[in-house]
Amino acid sequence: MSNVEAPPAPASTGRWIPAGLVLAVVATIVPTAVHGNPPIESAELTLRWIAERPSWRPVHLLAVAAIVLWAACLNALARGAGPRPAGDVGRVAALTMTVATAVFAVYFGLHAWLAVPAAELVAGAVPAALVVERTAAAMIVLGAVAFTAQALLGAAIALHGLTLALDRRFPRWLGPVGLAAGLGWLTGAVIVDFAVIVPFTAAAWLWSLVLAGVCWSRRRS
Repeated sequence: MSNVEAPPAPASTGRWIPAGLVLAVVATIVPTAVHGNPPIESAELTLRWIAERPSWRPVHLLAVAAIVLWAACLNALARGAGPRPAGDVGRVAALTMTVATAVFAVYFGLHAWLAVPAAELVAGAVPAALVVERTAAAMIVLGAVAFTAQALLGAAIALHGLTLALDRRFPRWLGPVGLAAGLGWLTGAVIVDFAVIVPFTAAAWLWSLVLAGVCWSRRRS
């Protein structure tokens, strides 16, 4: 009986995973594409800016759904990782991505449900001083939650990249690219610098699209 180990089979994934990755990335980009970035010089400017955009709430809820879908796709791949150490890292990656998704959902959910009523009050005839004061305090909390979500998402992407790097069913270069994108994203969140977060977030999106292409090609082969 031969003891020679057989080469790993190509990664086989459900058809929904590559489609889900593409849809998740596109839907994640929608809020920025539709709304741009609100002014952050003052709470009043932010609220008046939001009041002029009736699509604020549904678009933000769409972004939450997109992150949930992104997590579902990546976690499904991680659960299918090979034996140790890939399988162990994959479980940690899936747990981290789940926590990151929950924190992000709280962050964007607060943006979706709290900002709109406050913006309507400021834009109307109601005296805005108290609303603006309370919103300014809330924005400090939202900022803390935002960077926590960014850090967790970066860590999750890095761990998923490491999982793919250890999983011999995928191309060797694919995992390290995701690992680098995630670590850069995490670093930007830790130093609280969107100038670092944004390019590495874009790199993670691009990596996800490439991952979708790899999964689809393996599915067809």
